[in-house]
Amino acid sequence: MKKNSIYIFIFLTLIAVILIICSVGIFIRGQAPAVTEPPAGTDSDSHTDPPTDPITDSPTEPATEPPATEPVTEPPETEPPETEPPVRTPEIDYTDLPAVLIDTGGVGVVSKKNYVACTVSVTEDGTTSAASAQVRVRGNSSAYYGNEEKIAASGGHVPYKIKFDVKTNVLGMHDGKDFRDWVLLRADDESGTIGNDVTLRLGRAILRNEYCSDGRFVRLYLNGVDLGIYLFCEQNEVKKNRVNINEPDETSTDVLTGYYFEIENYLKGETLFLNKYASATVTDVEGVTRTFEPTNYSIKSQINTDEQRRFIGDYVNSVFQILYEAVENGRAFGFDGDYKLRELDGVSAGDAVAAVIDLDSAVDMYILYELVHDYDIGDGSFFMYVDLTPGLGDGKLHFTSPWDFDWICHGDSTGRFWASAFSEDWFYKKYGDRTNPWFVVLYKADWFRALVCERWGELRATNAIGAALEEERLVYSLYKKYGLGGSGIITWIEKRSGWLDTVWQA
Repeated sequence: MKKNSIYIFIFLTLIAVILIICSVGIFIRGQAPAVTEPPAGTDSDSHTDPPTDPITDSPTEPATEPPATEPVTEPPETEPPETEPPVRTPEIDYTDLPAVLIDTGGVGVVSKKNYVACTVSVTEDGTTSAASAQVRVRGNSSAYYGNEEKIAASGGHVPYKIKFDVKTNVLGMHDGKDFRDWVLLRADDESGTIGNDVTLRLGRAILRNEYCSDGRFVRLYLNGVDLGIYLFCEQNEVKKNRVNINEPDETSTDVLTGYYFEIENYLKGETLFLNKYASATVTDVEGVTRTFEPTNYSIKSQINTDEQRRFIGDYVNSVFQILYEAVENGRAFGFDGDYKLRELDGVSAGDAVAAVIDLDSAVDMYILYELVHDYDIGDGSFFMYVDLTPGLGDGKLHFTSPWDFDWICHGDSTGRFWASAFSEDWFYKKYGDRTNPWFVVLYKADWFRALVCERWGELRATNAIGAALEEERLVYSLYKKYGLGGSGIITWIEKRSGWLDTVWQA
């Protein structure tokens, strides 16, 4: 009996041990399920089972999604998104051509009316100067007549006006004098910037007492975009060291003041007046007879009243009437105390003209325009001024500040006159009459031609014209590698000079 009890105890103990072991195994399996390896090509940090085919219940390959390491919509952070423009880092050439960098902070410059704040940096010979300024588009046909969509589509290849916040000199121009307003003219082709530069250079050599813009070629960058070669030059404006006349203050209504104006057929507005050119029919030096067409003039100086606008319009028309009567009819007219025309006794026709027109400026400007043959001579960018301020102005009409020579040196360089003649018939029919009546009538006068011949002899004796052309040839040789054209223009003017020798030094 005792022995049977021992066997029963051992059997129950074994049963208990077996039950304990089974319970522990079940507990362990419930707390730690098995971990499976992710299929090849998936993120090893993810424990999500790959998708399965609902029919075969086997793993499938993603049909449209690439591996997680190469996402479609989010490129690697080391590359910019495809929608962002690449950052432009221009290779700026500082060797022999000054570099001008205009930075607007990325703001586009497409308006002729609204300025954009900017910083202008100019680098030459390793030295950089920077100044705060404002910039806008300028020009007429060269700026698509202000069409902002076309300006934007051009990639910025338009002329610009710079207005510095304070008076600033640029590249030592104009003897180092400081001004706020400057201009950047683009280089289009042979009759683009090279034409402007050579004519302004000749103007500085020919004009005795009148202002003519200085200029330097530069490489222009706008917000990191290389726009190529431009001519950095001065703004034609009333200033002490530019067109130096007296302007009325903002409240003055006095008509006897200074006026600066240009022939301008592009604009419309309250600052315009019409010159009817006496409605005269004349025969030019080439034997062509035609009636002068009326032309708009735009006032560029300060005026405050419509009375001032009407007064200067009447004055300019009257001065041309004095010129026309003197040359065509041999009659002398002048102004009375109220600036009304009256015929003069005992005064020669030539003296009557000399009393109202500064003949030195007329002679010099005529020689310049005859030398380069500007087709636009009578339609735009031809500037004049008069200062009628009592005790300060000389009361004479001056020809000044030559400008805009994108259309020069076409046609014959020898054999005929251009500036003192009517526009050719084919040109007249296609582009309208762009004749300059002032020069047509002046050159018909014996006394004016005598002054022209005298001045031409002085210029040739001092080699002023030859030296200016040699300077331009040197500039061209330095910068033609940047795409600057114009050697043909220099050759054309040289041939023209030789022909003018035959008629003005005979």
